[in-house]
Amino acid sequence: MTDNTQELFKIVPFDRIAMSKEIDQFCTAFNAAQKEMGLIKKSDQGHRHKYASIDTVLESVLPILGKHGIEFFQAPITTDSGDRLQTILTHVSGQYISFGSIKIIHNPDDIQSLGGGVTYTRRYACVSVLGLGQEDDDGNGHKQAYEQKRQLITDQQFNELKAMILKKAPEESDRRQLLQEIYEATKITKIEQLTAAQYGFVVTRFLK
Repeated sequence: MTDNTQELFKIVPFDRIAMSKEIDQFCTAFNAAQKEMGLIKKSDQGHRHKYASIDTVLESVLPILGKHGIEFFQAPITTDSGDRLQTILTHVSGQYISFGSIKIIHNPDDIQSLGGGVTYTRRYACVSVLGLGQEDDDGNGHKQAYEQKRQLITDQQFNELKAMILKKAPEESDRRQLLQEIYEATKITKIEQLTAAQYGFVVTRFLK
């Protein structure tokens, strides 16, 4: 931590966002850095779900921030309202932005609880301040499964459905009624919007 940043922690208000008089160079650099930041992997297992630890988050973002001349600082502070975490981003130009501090939730009689509270709050503040998204380690697998699920029916399946609908309901009024039932069940407005996953459901439920 530089001497200038140490001074910032002393003078910036902890209860609201504060920034240098000029902020243009910081904003340009921060915008460029954000464009290089991908999703953070949730690689650590908690009691109920996976999460990205503060170490994982910092390993991902600090090199990118440094590349664009931005330094990221966090420090716990004690105030009349309790222990809080202050987060400041500074730029090599001297421009900076300080974010309103976050209360650290912990048991005041347990020093280990304080340590855990600081770690959790640092991670929460870092992800929020930098606008980071998070995904599971198998996020790509989930994405592929989702895309497969959303794949629309093929031209061949579309033609097969048209033939089955005509056979099931040769009269126009009956076809309108049948299509309306299909649309309501599948949440679509025309047959072309059916997904490959819905194809079998429609055939089994309405056309056999």
